[in-house]
Amino acid sequence: MDYKLYNRILNINANNLDISIIIKNVINDFKRIYMGISGNRMCKVFSHNIYCALRAKKVNCRKINIKNLNGEFDHEFVICWQYFNDTINYYLIDYTFNQFLKSDIGINLKNINAQLYSDLCNCRYSVIDDKSFNQYLKGFKVPNIIMLNDIILEDISRIKKK
Repeated sequence: MDYKLYNRILNINANNLDISIIIKNVINDFKRIYMGISGNRMCKVFSHNIYCALRAKKVNCRKINIKNLNGEFDHEFVICWQYFNDTINYYLIDYTFNQFLKSDIGINLKNINAQLYSDLCNCRYSVIDDKSFNQYLKGFKVPNIIMLNDIILEDISRIKKK
């Protein structure tokens, strides 16, 4: 795949910033702000605020709801991406992932990629690829296979329609 084409068409700028550091800082800010507040049923609030904080720092990102992907749950998370060294790096942020661990869905989520599971439990974000992303979605009973590049294309086409 020609990632330079994505860079030109989609204006995904390569920059020297490591967005994992930006994401980590945003997450840490939220942990301080919302310390002691349960994440249960707060995914839309947290994902929206994280999305806005990342956009303010010029990070390419998108909020996604599992229901919009034909999943069974009304749950939101954030996907970020960065064009760097001729590749696109993707990050999944699910600030309220831990709320599902002791529920029926938690059994499905334990079957996802071990690194992704560990990162989401401990850090609330993780680097992802198509395989780990689709394992995550399958844990939430999303029947479709969704490629990360398609998320970027859909996001850009949605913006251009406005």
